[in-house]
Amino acid sequence: MRRLAAVTAAAVLGSGCIVTDSSPSPGSINLYWDFVRNAPAQTGGTVFYDDTLVGTGTGPCAQSGVETIVFDTPAGPGSVACVYGGVQGVTIDGLDSGTQTVSVQGWRHIGGVNTLVFAQSVQVNVPSGGVRDVYVDVAAVAANLDVVAYLDYSGGTYASCDVALNPEIDYVLVDGAGTTIEDVVAAVTCPGTTPIAAGLFVRTGALDLDNYTIRMKGYTGAPATRTFDSCTGDGAGLWYPFDHGADQSGTFGLDLDLFTPPACATP
Repeated sequence: MRRLAAVTAAAVLGSGCIVTDSSPSPGSINLYWDFVRNAPAQTGGTVFYDDTLVGTGTGPCAQSGVETIVFDTPAGPGSVACVYGGVQGVTIDGLDSGTQTVSVQGWRHIGGVNTLVFAQSVQVNVPSGGVRDVYVDVAAVAANLDVVAYLDYSGGTYASCDVALNPEIDYVLVDGAGTTIEDVVAAVTCPGTTPIAAGLFVRTGALDLDNYTIRMKGYTGAPATRTFDSCTGDGAGLWYPFDHGADQSGTFGLDLDLFTPPACATP
């Protein structure tokens, strides 16, 4: 960061009068950060990560996985590790007093690519000659994710919904911190003779950038029976892992096979 020298008030002595320079002095802020992610499955629809504002040593933030904080202020840009000397924060000196704009970005590697995953700008009232604590809830960056399901059996892929016994498709999506982000029942109800050889769009729209795991299940009959599942086996095979670091819509979407009978015993 760029440090600016403080302006010292001039004192002139003479004939019993003291004259001072009353112009504002530069101020400082102690800038702290945590992160907020959209999580429709959670109460309130969001979840906060790393909100204790402390960590161990210097390195990534434990919950969000953010590795580097890049900040920009009128006093200049800078960057530090997400946890810097055991604290999620940094002191920035040399700011003109009054209302100033401060931007904070959180970067981390997703799929081997350094990716902007959180970003926020805030207005800060910088005190003249003083210091102010500033806490920023840095919002997640999102990109579209399409998830397409294929209903498979031992001989191939079902061509239409009725041949597959019109399954209802549910899914659960979990982020890299282990938080359930989406838990959707009946995301798709596969109707009638609808062709599905090219796949069923089960999910579309924005999703915050992160590493995820997903599991889909298909239910048929009454009472509903799990007849399709994206699992490839029990244990680690229950969940399909994927990196979401950029747009994954259209031809870049996530294709997921749901097999019948399910390959896992776990319901």
